Amino acid sequence: MGADSSKYHTTSKHKALLKMPTLSYDGQADFWVRKYEDFEKAYEDPFYLEVVKKDEEYLFDLKSLRVTAGVEYCVIEDGKVVQEHARKI
Repeated sequence: MGADSSKYHTTSKHKALLKMPTLSYDGQADFWVRKYEDFEKAYEDPFYLEVVKKDEEYLFDLKSLRVTAGVEYCVIEDGKVVQEHARKI
C-alpha cells in the first residue's frame, strides 16, 4: 500500500531526564506515505476495520486524539546545508 508506520513512547523516567517542559502525552504514531490517499485507503483495509480499529477504540481516548500532516525535508546532508528540495507541494 506504500505506507510505513512507527510508534514513539516516552515514560516518566524519560521525561525526568529533560530540563525543558515536556509534552502532555506519552506516545505518538508516525505514518509515512508516498501519497496522502494511501493513508486514507489504509482505514478502508479489512484488517484495519476488523482488528486494528477495535484495539484503537479500546486502548485510546479517541476524543482527545490530535493529528497533524506535513512533509519531511532534509536540511543537512553529508554535513552540508541542502539548498534545494526535490519535493514540491
